[in-house]
Amino acid sequence: MGSSWSESLFGPYKNLVWLFLVGAILPVIVWSLSKLFPKAEWLKLINTPVLLSGFDNILPATLVNIGTWIIIGNILNYFIFISRKGWWQRYNYVLSASIIFLVVYMY
Repeated sequence: MGSSWSESLFGPYKNLVWLFLVGAILPVIVWSLSKLFPKAEWLKLINTPVLLSGFDNILPATLVNIGTWIIIGNILNYFIFISRKGWWQRYNYVLSASIIFLVVYMY
């Protein structure tokens, strides 16, 4: 069996096994940073399982799509929510649905 068994089990996705390690270490890093910098309250708001599973929703997108998704998501859900809460409550669902439609339409 040896190495051919593992290659046949995972096929071309054998490097994705490393993501289990990332998923185990990343929450510890975020927790350690929040304890190291207690004044940075935004570190306590990072939810790594949600962050990592969010990338699953936009595949097969390229890195450009993922970067745009992160930038627009942060602008909408942080800056606009704080400064214009009424606008955010009214248009956030429609805008996020249209962004998802455009990503799907591009493929």
